[in-house]
Amino acid sequence: MRRFFRLLFCCFLCFHAAAVLLAHLPRNSALEPKVSAVIAPYLDFTGTWQSWNMFYTIPHFHHFDLELKATLPDGQVKSFGPLLPGLRPHDGYIRLTLFFNNILELGSYQLPKYLKRACAELSELDPNIIRLSLVTHISELRTLEEIASDGVIANEITQVRYTADCGEEYYR
Repeated sequence: MRRFFRLLFCCFLCFHAAAVLLAHLPRNSALEPKVSAVIAPYLDFTGTWQSWNMFYTIPHFHHFDLELKATLPDGQVKSFGPLLPGLRPHDGYIRLTLFFNNILELGSYQLPKYLKRACAELSELDPNIIRLSLVTHISELRTLEEIASDGVIANEITQVRYTADCGEEYYR
């Protein structure tokens, strides 16, 4: 009996190590969609989802902020903070900035789940919300040559990054 549990534990450890390793397959590989379908729920459940930014040493943003804009049926738009739970404002913490930057840039499997949870939380505040938009407000740093030429440190960019129709399973 003890040998059985030892074997079961070893199998679990091998699966866990393989899941963490295979989570970093390139998005454009043929195996990634199949592997991700199996391991993504496990990594979410265990909280071991990781992202590597090994070469993220050059600062890209002078300022990075996000907001959720909820649209009502009459066209009225309300703004909320992007942090769940509680729809709190982005606090500028580097780990949160990297998280949002990764899910926005890499098309992470986390993005549809995030939008679904945000819609659910917004619908508790106002059940009439029909659409949710994730908007970024970025001050993108310019090159030294560009700064020297005109003295402007960053380009201000506000962009609607993703839109979700709340109440539907489809996100675009």
